[in-house]
Amino acid sequence: MRRMILRLSPVVLLGCLGAGGAFAQLPTPRSEREPSPGAVREAERAAGVAPDAAARAQEGRATDQIYRDLTGTDPNAPPPATPLPGLLPGPQTPAVEQIYRDLTRPTPR
Repeated sequence: MRRMILRLSPVVLLGCLGAGGAFAQLPTPRSEREPSPGAVREAERAAGVAPDAAARAQEGRATDQIYRDLTGTDPNAPPPATPLPGLLPGPQTPAVEQIYRDLTRPTPR
């Protein structure tokens, strides 16, 4: 019986630590959180170091340029058009092409 208890205790201990760790996670205190952009703007205005409109526009252009350099795409471009679900772009099997022709036949006038 004593051997059984010794064998189970590491498993029980690990289980308790795992479950306890998941439930013991406390939220980050408000003083340690990242401030919101609005709070930063208010603090900058209060300190008298808020950037003017030209500086904000320059910062926006620089951010967009960095985004383009890193991703190769325009951050302000609309998302690419996606095909309808189930329809793949490119050549299809003859059966799929026939179904498409049947469904998109011009209506008689």
